[in-house]
Amino acid sequence: MISGICRVRDEVDIIEETLDWYAEICDNGIVVFDDGSTDGTADVCEQHPAVDRVIGRQPWQRIIYTDQGDCRWEAAQRTRGDWIMCFDADERAELTEPIDYENDDAVFFRLFDSYMTPDGDSEWIGPEYRDIVMMWRRTAVDGIPAREPRLMPLSRQTFGGYCRHLGKARGVQRWERKCRLYQEEGYPASWHAKWKARMGKAIKHDYCSDFGLPLIKWGERFEKGVPLEDG
Repeated sequence: MISGICRVRDEVDIIEETLDWYAEICDNGIVVFDDGSTDGTADVCEQHPAVDRVIGRQPWQRIIYTDQGDCRWEAAQRTRGDWIMCFDADERAELTEPIDYENDDAVFFRLFDSYMTPDGDSEWIGPEYRDIVMMWRRTAVDGIPAREPRLMPLSRQTFGGYCRHLGKARGVQRWERKCRLYQEEGYPASWHAKWKARMGKAIKHDYCSDFGLPLIKWGERFEKGVPLEDG
């Protein structure tokens, strides 16, 4: 019933774990869009039993930020399920709520950022969350302009669960690579200075998030979570 789509780029250190995770949700296979990986990511994806197919581009054809929705839409067009779930390699969504697959049209997840701290405890997250549509009925959308789909008018949305974004908690080297990437041409100009200032700050010694609020534990997200205002 549910097909998965995932855009990847140089994720060889985490992609197998990610595919294992979403194989429990996506029972109709996963289509991976490999955006010019050079580290063997595509090979790992092609060998994974949950992957239906791998499509994508060569390294010299890598897309820019503003075109990422196009690759997700292309991947979605190659799926077989009535429902589609879109996820990134560094996200772990938990489908905890009942979904009415006959009457609902889209499902959003409450996403929190995980962070690295001096104590090495992996349960620290920022209290800020974003509600992101990650699942939808195929007939309920007519495109994916960016991270989320473009829903048809009067589409019925429902809450599906929580998601941990692990991209900020996967090691100093990956953090620094993210900081450099988001300063490149093609990403929003407002990101450049923000991510330059974050270089060298992978470990949160002050136990505060990138947005200045004290970190909380994953289990505290229900009572202490707040909407992200500074995107």
